[in-house]
Amino acid sequence: MADHSDIFVTLRNVDCFAGLTDEEIGSLESHVTSRAIDAGEVIIREDDRDTSMFVLAEGRLTIRMSFRGDEEPQVASIEPGDLFGEMALLTGKPRSATVSAEAPSKVIEIDAAGIQSLIRNRPDVQQQIRQMIADRQAENLKTVMGLANDQTG
Repeated sequence: MADHSDIFVTLRNVDCFAGLTDEEIGSLESHVTSRAIDAGEVIIREDDRDTSMFVLAEGRLTIRMSFRGDEEPQVASIEPGDLFGEMALLTGKPRSATVSAEAPSKVIEIDAAGIQSLIRNRPDVQQQIRQMIADRQAENLKTVMGLANDQTG
């Protein structure tokens, strides 16, 4: 389990949280859980209806999406400091991908209540997260289209 200062530093280094005051970061800390993840362990499963989001503190994660039946190709990687799981939290839709650990990793899970309170007070953070979602969806679509072209061409 990460201690208070590790969680604070990790959250401070997330792009969309960089403009937050120390007090705002502190208010998030009561809504977080730090988890150690084993290599190969699934953190988020596609189509689940969870509502928390995560920050990768250490390690490396893989994002896979359903494609042509049971095949789940890798569409992206998650590096330390990256936020993930935000799409389901803000849209209310099921998880759009499966995220698993490539190596032993540590994640910080932020519950929905913490994020909702933050974005109520800081709509700019919600806008930054929404922009990140749009960018990620465009990149995922580009990757999946490339996979489709590879298989048909």
